[in-house]
Amino acid sequence: METIKVGDVLFTRDLTPRQVTKVGRKYFYVSNRPEPFVKETLEYRGYRTIQLYKDKQTLSDSNEVEDNFRKIQSHINKYYTGSGSNISLDKLREIVKILDL
Repeated sequence: METIKVGDVLFTRDLTPRQVTKVGRKYFYVSNRPEPFVKETLEYRGYRTIQLYKDKQTLSDSNEVEDNFRKIQSHINKYYTGSGSNISLDKLREIVKILDL
């Protein structure tokens, strides 16, 4: 894990830059946010979770992962309706193998 330092710039999901203003042993604070963020995870968990990212590429990769999971989930939900599945058993076996389940 990289060290968080005062002056570092992190990004929110909507690409808003936030500068680190204070760093403690377990938590750090950023500009325009009163919440303490966990150094280990770069997130705040309160009434909602706020995730920060070290750079735009990490954020882009995270968004791509979420989009791909959403596409897979939507596709399976669309074609699997209980006993009337439109996905063949062979295809399901391939999916299980690919996902290492």
